[in-house]
Amino acid sequence: MGSQKIGFTEPVRDEFIHTFGYPKGQLNDPNAKYAGSRLIHCAGQARPAPKAPLLWGEPCDMTHGASGGPHFAQFDTRTGTGTVVGITTTSAELAGGEAPMLYATRLGDSARRLYNWAQTRLL
Repeated sequence: MGSQKIGFTEPVRDEFIHTFGYPKGQLNDPNAKYAGSRLIHCAGQARPAPKAPLLWGEPCDMTHGASGGPHFAQFDTRTGTGTVVGITTTSAELAGGEAPMLYATRLGDSARRLYNWAQTRLL
């Protein structure tokens, strides 16, 4: 057992990121690409969102339901481990980027302070 590393560093343009989620197409759509019951993986170079520069995204066609999934830097596909650097927040339509993109709220100083605070409460 164990856990993934957590990274609080500044995003890096063109950093290779792996994204995971359980996307689900529109309700009652028999032609939906994703059913929400399978883990989906995307990977690509990170870019800031044009309309929301605090969001960073990678090329990915996941749909609704992928929110909350991790974005990993330095992900090792053999071991399934990496460093969580963000959490899926939105798609291209809200962030202003070109589709298909999936954007994350990247972890920064506020997340680091919350993480450190929580660690002191767990001991």
